Amino acid sequence: MGTKNKKETRGRKWFDISEEDKKNGKTEETIIAKIEEATAIDATVQEILYYADIGKDSYYRYLKAHPLFSERLARLREKPVLKARQEAIKGLNCYTNAIDYLSRKRKAEFSQRTDIDVTTKDESLHLTEMQRKRLAELELKRLDEAKPKEEKTIDDKKNE
Repeated sequence: MGTKNKKETRGRKWFDISEEDKKNGKTEETIIAKIEEATAIDATVQEILYYADIGKDSYYRYLKAHPLFSERLARLREKPVLKARQEAIKGLNCYTNAIDYLSRKRKAEFSQRTDIDVTTKDESLHLTEMQRKRLAELELKRLDEAKPKEEKTIDDKKNE
C-alpha cells in the first residue's frame, strides 16, 4: 500500500468556478478576498454575493464550514463604525461638532433636550420641553374654560 500524494477531490467545491472563470483569475482566494472587502464596507449579503459573483447557498455553506472566517466577517463589519468614530473625533476641533458629540455621549450634562416625568394613574410619560409647554398651555385653556362666566355688570352693559 502506497501513500496518496494526490489531493483529495471528494465532496463538493465551495464555489462553482468554471474554466472561463479560472482564465479570468477567479479562484477561491479571490472570492474570499472580495467577500472580505465588501464586508469591510458593511455591504449587505446580497451586495456581497453580487460583488464576489457567488450564490447564496455557497456563501452560507462556506460560512457554516468555516466559523473562524464567519467571526472575521463579523469583526470586519465594525470597521466602518470605527472609521466614523475616528472622523467624528477629528472633527471635534469645531465647536459645533464638539457640542453635538457631547450632547449625544453625555446627555445628562450636555443635551438640550429636557425630559420631564409626568406620572398618571395608568403609566409614566416622558415629555420633551416642547411637549411639556404645550401640555401646560392646554391645561390653562381647559381651566379657563371651566371657570364660571361672570355676569356682566350694569357698567359693562353701558360700555358696550
